[in-house]
Amino acid sequence: MDFLPNEQQSPTKNPFSILAKLKTLEIYNGRTKSKVSRSRRGQRRSHDALTGRTLSQDPMTGETHIRHHVTPDGFFKGRQIVSNGDED
Repeated sequence: MDFLPNEQQSPTKNPFSILAKLKTLEIYNGRTKSKVSRSRRGQRRSHDALTGRTLSQDPMTGETHIRHHVTPDGFFKGRQIVSNGDED
Protein backbone atom coordinates (compact mmCIF):
# COMPACT_ATOMS: atom_id res chain seq x y z
CA MET A 1 0.00 0.00 0.00
CA ASP A 2 2.98 2.32 -0.05
CA PHE A 3 2.31 3.16 -3.70
CA LEU A 4 -0.95 4.98 -2.87
CA PRO A 5 -1.00 8.72 -2.12
CA ASN A 6 -1.41 9.83 1.51
CA GLU A 7 -5.18 10.47 1.14
CA GLN A 8 -5.83 6.88 0.06
CA GLN A 9 -3.70 5.09 2.62
CA SER A 10 -5.53 2.99 5.19
CA PRO A 11 -6.17 4.57 8.62
CA THR A 12 -3.93 2.00 10.28
CA LYS A 13 -0.95 3.25 8.28
CA ASN A 14 -1.57 6.94 9.01
CA PRO A 15 -3.54 7.51 12.24
CA PHE A 16 -3.52 11.31 11.76
CA SER A 17 -5.48 11.10 8.52
CA ILE A 18 -8.69 10.44 10.51
CA LEU A 19 -8.13 13.57 12.60
CA ALA A 20 -7.44 15.62 9.49
CA LYS A 21 -10.67 14.41 7.88
CA LEU A 22 -12.66 15.22 11.01
CA LYS A 23 -11.24 18.73 11.10
CA THR A 24 -12.06 19.31 7.45
CA LEU A 25 -15.61 18.02 7.93
CA GLU A 26 -15.97 20.16 11.08
CA ILE A 27 -17.51 17.37 13.15
CA TYR A 28 -17.37 18.76 16.67
CA ASN A 29 -19.68 18.96 19.65
CA GLY A 30 -22.52 21.46 19.44
CA ARG A 31 -21.50 25.01 20.16
CA THR A 32 -23.73 28.02 20.71
CA LYS A 33 -23.67 30.49 17.87
CA SER A 34 -24.29 33.42 20.18
CA LYS A 35 -25.16 34.06 23.82
CA VAL A 36 -28.81 33.68 24.74
CA SER A 37 -30.04 36.82 26.45
CA ARG A 38 -31.93 36.80 29.75
CA SER A 39 -35.07 37.85 27.90
CA ARG A 40 -34.86 34.98 25.38
CA ARG A 41 -34.07 32.49 28.13
CA GLY A 42 -37.10 33.68 30.10
CA GLN A 43 -39.35 33.48 27.05
CA ARG A 44 -38.27 29.89 26.45
CA ARG A 45 -38.88 28.93 30.08
CA SER A 46 -42.26 30.68 30.30
CA HIS A 47 -44.11 27.46 29.44
CA ASP A 48 -42.17 25.20 31.83
CA ALA A 49 -44.13 26.04 34.99
CA LEU A 50 -45.84 23.14 36.75
CA THR A 51 -49.52 23.34 37.56
CA GLY A 52 -51.46 21.54 40.25
CA ARG A 53 -54.05 18.84 39.60
CA THR A 54 -57.53 20.03 38.72
CA LEU A 55 -59.98 18.66 41.25
CA SER A 56 -63.73 18.13 40.94
CA GLN A 57 -66.56 17.02 43.20
CA ASP A 58 -68.66 14.00 42.30
CA PRO A 59 -72.33 15.07 42.05
CA MET A 60 -73.67 11.92 43.75
CA THR A 61 -71.25 11.45 46.65
CA GLY A 62 -69.74 14.93 46.91
CA GLU A 63 -66.30 13.33 47.01
CA THR A 64 -63.34 15.31 45.70
CA HIS A 65 -61.43 13.56 42.91
CA ILE A 66 -59.06 14.27 40.04
CA ARG A 67 -60.96 15.35 36.92
CA HIS A 68 -61.63 12.61 34.34
CA HIS A 69 -60.72 9.92 36.89
CA VAL A 70 -62.86 7.48 38.85
CA THR A 71 -63.28 8.30 42.55
CA PRO A 72 -61.87 5.87 45.12
CA ASP A 73 -65.45 4.70 45.75
CA GLY A 74 -65.85 3.77 42.06
CA PHE A 75 -68.04 6.68 40.86
CA PHE A 76 -67.57 8.57 37.59
CA LYS A 77 -69.91 11.32 36.35
CA GLY A 78 -72.45 10.45 39.04
CA ARG A 79 -72.68 6.74 38.18
CA GLN A 80 -71.00 3.85 39.97
CA ILE A 81 -68.64 2.30 37.44
CA VAL A 82 -66.58 0.00 39.67
CA SER A 83 -68.37 -2.02 42.30
CA ASN A 84 -66.76 -2.70 45.67
CA GLY A 85 -66.29 -6.33 46.74
CA ASP A 86 -67.83 -5.53 50.17
CA GLU A 87 -71.43 -5.39 48.88
CA ASP A 88 -73.37 -8.69 48.66
